[in-house]
Amino acid sequence: MLTLGSILALAAAALHVVIFRPESLAWGGAQAQKVFGDQSPQEVAATVLLLSSPAHRAAAVKQGALPMLAVLASAIGLLL
Repeated sequence: MLTLGSILALAAAALHVVIFRPESLAWGGAQAQKVFGDQSPQEVAATVLLLSSPAHRAAAVKQGALPMLAVLASAIGLLL
């Protein structure tokens, strides 16, 4: 289980690296618009994803699923 937890943690880290640029550095730019869908300037200025934008919930869940699974697998591995 610790091996699985480590693999999931590495996959989560890789996913976050890929998502970091459009989500944090280039928010509102062409790449972010392509990945997250077209948004108005008001939507770009507002906080999005899980709580404030139903259209972006799937992306938030995908981004959070691997870290959650990594923590669970690691915890199970430590308990066994």
